[in-house]
Amino acid sequence: VPVAALPLNVLKANGSTRLTSGGTFAISGVLQNVPAGIDIAWKVMEFDIGGTKTSFILDKKGQARSTQGNLKLKLTSSGGNVPFKATIKNSGWAEALNAATTTNGTADVVVSMTFAGQQYTTTLHVMAVSKSGNRVQINY
Repeated sequence: VPVAALPLNVLKANGSTRLTSGGTFAISGVLQNVPAGIDIAWKVMEFDIGGTKTSFILDKKGQARSTQGNLKLKLTSSGGNVPFKATIKNSGWAEALNAATTTNGTADVVVSMTFAGQQYTTTLHVMAVSKSGNRVQINY
């Protein structure tokens, strides 16, 4: 039986990208209802930003680094709400954002994360705060 997705509580998101590719996307927020005592070592955490997928393999402290970026969870032994911060680099997320922001300056970007078999999802209404040449800076 599939588990229903929980809301992804995003506190902050911003990014900078070229209209053709690449860029950086930073996001912080809270994962709800994480089980107490969960073993997270070598578990995969997946992100889907506007249809572009990135994954991280967590260490025993809930952290990950790769060429795709970095991720940090603030886990407690009691579980519950777990704050996170992630920076995703050089991914194709820019394409999902660029079409909408080049026409009216805003875009709705669906962001989902999967952790320990639970999916978290939300839609970010982002705004292009500056466009210079072929570069877009966005904030949420």
